[in-house]
Amino acid sequence: MNGAGFILPAVLMTLLVIGVISFAMSLVATLELLSARSAANAVGAGAAAQGALALALAEVSSAAAGGTLSAPGPDAPGSVYGPWPQHGVPATAGLHLLASGQGPDGGATSGGSAVYRLSVKATVGKAHSTASLVFTLEPELTVLERRQ
Repeated sequence: MNGAGFILPAVLMTLLVIGVISFAMSLVATLELLSARSAANAVGAGAAAQGALALALAEVSSAAAGGTLSAPGPDAPGSVYGPWPQHGVPATAGLHLLASGQGPDGGATSGGSAVYRLSVKATVGKAHSTASLVFTLEPELTVLERRQ
């Protein structure tokens, strides 16, 4: 092959290599942006779930102190708390009664207090986060289990 006939394929190959490199660089930048956005949404969903758990627990504790707390059993749909847009928490929490604190004969069980579960599912963008809290209110608020 003479020198004059090799110039055009060499220029075209150089342009092809430059195009492939620029495409790969833009793809990497796009993937990094998507990764950062996904991580930020996951952090936001986790914070929303924790915030909803704290706010719902405050509402439950306040309702129990006021004598207006009602939580259905584990098979029935629970009470729903939230969302709290004034606090920037878009999640909702559900309250379920796990154990009533009474035995089958109507007397108090060994612990003597009702056991509740607060469950939260928060969504920010496409990221989801769940959290739950098992607790008793009598004789004082006692957290038995916390899951994130």
